[in-house]
Amino acid sequence: HAPSTITRIEQMALELIAQKGQPMPGVDSMMEVLRTLGCQIGLASSSPLRLIDTVIDKLHLRAKLAAIVSAEKLPFGKPHPEVFLHCAERLQVKPAQCLVLEDSFNGLIAAKAAKMKCVVVPAPAARHLTQWEIADCRLNSLEEFDQEIWNKLNIPRAVNPQIFSEDFFCYFEDTDLSFRARKLGIKMKVVEIPVVHFGKQSSKQLNTHQL
Repeated sequence: HAPSTITRIEQMALELIAQKGQPMPGVDSMMEVLRTLGCQIGLASSSPLRLIDTVIDKLHLRAKLAAIVSAEKLPFGKPHPEVFLHCAERLQVKPAQCLVLEDSFNGLIAAKAAKMKCVVVPAPAARHLTQWEIADCRLNSLEEFDQEIWNKLNIPRAVNPQIFSEDFFCYFEDTDLSFRARKLGIKMKVVEIPVVHFGKQSSKQLNTHQL
């Protein structure tokens, strides 16, 4: 019964996104900075593809993305670098010419393993942790990302420089799907919806995939 339960949980997440999903602060300004720089943007995510598609369409981002890759059906997920390398291949660019924007430690490890520069935007409760020191840059918000930061990263120029806009933490109001899943005896792993928050900032993460 576990697969059908996971499907129901994912459906609940899809409904929440459709009803309450809003872009996180800084998403629009980040996109504008990248447009000004002439960057192509690829989204490389560990989330299931149907969740990614729902978020992209809700935020009207599809036309701004040159590649969309989910690790859902790849042999390895993060912290393995496969999802990032797969996206670089789709964009026909070398990993060293890519920048990853991340919020998770596993994603940071995956980006560095892929030989890519990485900017991290940790959740507020985790900003003080020393684990983020391996990142090339640490920000408190996407609103801080600008051309000056891009220049300091000294990324080798491609014909069209590439950015991977990775998963950013999401928020839920009065919803804890992981608790419900645990009560049902389902082992879960965290799946973080890209660049979306819901209602009050309670920092509860959505869990949807069976290990």
